Amino acid sequence: MIRLIVDPNSTSRVYPDYTPVLMQEIDDEIPTVGEAVLAVQPGEDGTAYVGDAIVAVIDEENELIYLDVDWKSFRTEDED
Repeated sequence: MIRLIVDPNSTSRVYPDYTPVLMQEIDDEIPTVGEAVLAVQPGEDGTAYVGDAIVAVIDEENELIYLDVDWKSFRTEDED
């Protein structure tokens, strides 16, 4: 599954219900709309928190991917 780094404090005026991710920060292949991905939030202590997300919008012009993140699904990566 494609892993995308998310910032829960990052918002968008265009799509306020979704979490934006910069395409340039993606190490894996670019996902497609509707694809399930793993949202990753690195913790300050080195622990990674992961959760489920779906790609909602791809804005190629602005090089952004918008995720519909299930914040309630977040857990430490070792629980995965």
